[in-house]
Amino acid sequence: MTDGLNTQPLDAAAWADNLERRLTLAEGLFERLGALGRRQRELIQGGESLPLLDLLRERQDVLTRIGEMSEGVEPFRARWADVSQRLDPERKGLIQARLDSLTDAAGRIMSRDEEDRKTLEGKRDELARELAGVDSAQAAVSAYTEVKPIGARFQDREG
Repeated sequence: MTDGLNTQPLDAAAWADNLERRLTLAEGLFERLGALGRRQRELIQGGESLPLLDLLRERQDVLTRIGEMSEGVEPFRARWADVSQRLDPERKGLIQARLDSLTDAAGRIMSRDEEDRKTLEGKRDELARELAGVDSAQAAVSAYTEVKPIGARFQDREG
């Protein structure tokens, strides 16, 4: 088997080392994303909109880096079944556990994000109802305080 870039046989151990370095970086990014997600939930529950927007920008940067990392790991995933056959079983098991852990972390983050999205939608709907109530109250007050033009109060009858 070759590495696809040249005709040299693929060194499974070096390949695994490279994958593990990438997994370490990915684990750090997912850890950061998890921390940002916990903070996001606090800000949503506290109704702190401006800090939430700042956090969402930072979170987007981490997500972009995860996307880039995922693209870099994809060639390894594509060859995992083949190359892992040539690794010692213990190392293969450790790498597989790390891959599974990252998959689980991504699932937990997606789940929490979905819950947070629903919470934000509920808050948005509540605010819309409150604003509609304010509009109705203002309309009612306006009906009683309509300003009518006042005609001349005094007339000059002597001319």
